[in-house]
Amino acid sequence: SGNGRAGCKLGTLGGQSYSAGRANLRWLASDALEINLIGDITNDRSEAPALVMLDSHVVPTMGAQWGPWFNVKPGSYYTYETFADTTSGPGPGFIRTPYSTAPINHFQGYGGALIVDYRISDTLSIKSITSRRALGNDFATANDGSPLDGETGFNELSGHSFQEELRLNGTAGAVDYTFGLFYFTQKNRNRNRIDIGYIAGQGNFDFISD
Repeated sequence: SGNGRAGCKLGTLGGQSYSAGRANLRWLASDALEINLIGDITNDRSEAPALVMLDSHVVPTMGAQWGPWFNVKPGSYYTYETFADTTSGPGPGFIRTPYSTAPINHFQGYGGALIVDYRISDTLSIKSITSRRALGNDFATANDGSPLDGETGFNELSGHSFQEELRLNGTAGAVDYTFGLFYFTQKNRNRNRIDIGYIAGQGNFDFISD
């Protein structure tokens, strides 16, 4: 914290907690047909990454107010970041409201694939690969490491994709050939809550991109 008290601890950064799994089911339906079903999932409930201060520059008029922060040794994991903007009041055409966010980096992703191999003859075979993936990632950003308001934000990322690949493999005399079709589509959404309070008179913004 920035109140000058020794041992003041608001939280921690860099903690990791995740689990993941993957399964593969194989079916040999006949000498000519093989089917593989693959699935995986990842669940990450970690904290926001730990930051290392590389350098600091003292602002004389602020040194007395935020004294402990300016005494942090470069290269250490110390941070006085609170992941909060306590500023409130009128701005140019809007009202600033206090804001805080949990220091998290949570991710969940999963996907699956169906692979079908069929040998039509000794010289001709067909293969189909169908897959789908989805993800969601919520993470906080507060990169200055100081108790000053600014650079405090939150990101919500989500998306999914679908892919289909079809291949025809064959042999004609001394020639091996492959014909194929490929289809891929995806949709992503990224919502960013950004605080630019470090610019005098500015405020908080929400951005959404698809």
